Amino acid sequence: MARRGDVQVPAASSIEDIGARLRELRRGRGYSLEALREASGLSLGLLSQLEGGKANPSFTTMVQLAQALDVTLSDLVAHQDPSPVVARAERPTLGSHRGFTDTEGVSAQLLTPGGEHPFEVTSLVMDPGYSTEGRPFQHEGEEFGLILAGRHEVFLAGERHVLEEGDSITFDARVPHWYRNPGPDPVEALWVVSL
Repeated sequence: MARRGDVQVPAASSIEDIGARLRELRRGRGYSLEALREASGLSLGLLSQLEGGKANPSFTTMVQLAQALDVTLSDLVAHQDPSPVVARAERPTLGSHRGFTDTEGVSAQLLTPGGEHPFEVTSLVMDPGYSTEGRPFQHEGEEFGLILAGRHEVFLAGERHVLEEGDSITFDARVPHWYRNPGPDPVEALWVVSL
């Protein structure tokens, strides 16, 4: 990982590995780029750049791709180490905080190793104003979130739930859901998704 200030930015080889893994998963499912575009809602240009290792995917982009390909986030990150330990310095980082390679405003680190597991745990930091309202999520499984700092809003089928530091939420992920940090501070959260 290359570092800029206190933010980890994936090195070029990591971005290339994600692109190669994306291409492998897409082809393994018999999807053309156009079919993946339709399933994910992402542009052909972005998909082509991602597969070519020329773009750093944001966290939301990775979630959209995982849902479209019916895989976990860990499956998209070329995770070679079969160890049950994920060292802090080696956590796969998805997206970029404070706009170094995108302006989405969220940083996510996978805390669970790759492979077959019944759940996936992600550490999230979301800037004030960060929102997924434009593309609500909906997938199999359940989600659990614990707010470590800040104030977070979770919308389930249009109903708003306000979470403060120390609050948690559990819900059926088949229900359309989206998130927003109304500010003024960043939100830090631990998120668990059953697979």
